[in-house]
Amino acid sequence: MAAGPVHLDVEGAVARGLAANKQLQAAGLEVERARVRLHWEGRLDNPELAFSAAADSLGRAEGESLFEVAFVQRFPLTSRLRDAKALRRVEVALAAAEVDERRREFENKVRVSCIQLEAARRLAGLYRQLAELNEGVAEFVEGASRRGEASPLDVAGAKLAGKALRHEVAGAEAERQRWLGELRPLLGLASDEELEVEVDLSLPAAAPSRGSHRPGVLGRRPEPQMRPTIPSAPVTAMV
Repeated sequence: MAAGPVHLDVEGAVARGLAANKQLQAAGLEVERARVRLHWEGRLDNPELAFSAAADSLGRAEGESLFEVAFVQRFPLTSRLRDAKALRRVEVALAAAEVDERRREFENKVRVSCIQLEAARRLAGLYRQLAELNEGVAEFVEGASRRGEASPLDVAGAKLAGKALRHEVAGAEAERQRWLGELRPLLGLASDEELEVEVDLSLPAAAPSRGSHRPGVLGRRPEPQMRPTIPSAPVTAMV
């Protein structure tokens, strides 16, 4: 028995698409791993326990022996480590911003596909209603033609309009299927699964104000973050 269609709203479709996108998930994990490595980079290694033993077998052979125990701690070169860590921090920030940008593009692609899918569905429904109304008009004109109240040209025109409307219905349905095929792989759906997306296509009551939220929006966008300021501290040459 075939399962019913998948019902989602736009944000639910975005969340499902992000969960099904393995590439974005892998990229996000790599960025998190890089952040963890950056956090622990430059920390001192655990001290090592060293042992040493020597005997007087090559000397006077007086039976003397020596046994030493020591703790060894390795210290990195501070200046080079600081410069390398600053550069690595910039690289991690760039990688994180790039992953955020790819995620934003993916989310926008899912949202646009959902809107286009719903628009094509509603357009097909409107054309079907017009085609049904035209069938009634064609029947009325044909009856009037039999009574001599309308010409055969009027009948032919009504039938031609009906064919044009049915062609528009087929075109809108093909467009709906195209966007459905676009959405299925984005959401991790099978090729034969049906999808119903709840989309609000109503226009806002007023146009949004320009510039009032620009600083906050720019702060959340990844593109400005992809241009970080490289630290001005001199980088020690590695000899």
